[in-house]
Amino acid sequence: GSPEVRLQRIRDALSLMDDEGLDLLCHRKVICRAAFELALGLGDIERAGNWVRLSYSASLACHGPCHRDTLWLQRYMEDPTSHPAFKYPSVGAAVLGGGR
Repeated sequence: GSPEVRLQRIRDALSLMDDEGLDLLCHRKVICRAAFELALGLGDIERAGNWVRLSYSASLACHGPCHRDTLWLQRYMEDPTSHPAFKYPSVGAAVLGGGR
């Protein structure tokens, strides 16, 4: 599916996790990171920033402040456009299973 369809599926998955009371923070981190990269590939910096903040919060809660994923996500919160999915959107789309 298109990036927009995949983003909707991510929102649906997160909503289902919330509805079922599933506190799967490590999964939430990965799902939100995928949405961050999809939004970057679409050139939507504002939406990407929202997704990376959610991923960071989940990483912080499940791994703590010094974990490599938490530190990595913190860097992208400060500058989402430094991520390769923004600089090279076709590469990011290929990795995430589609294109623009």
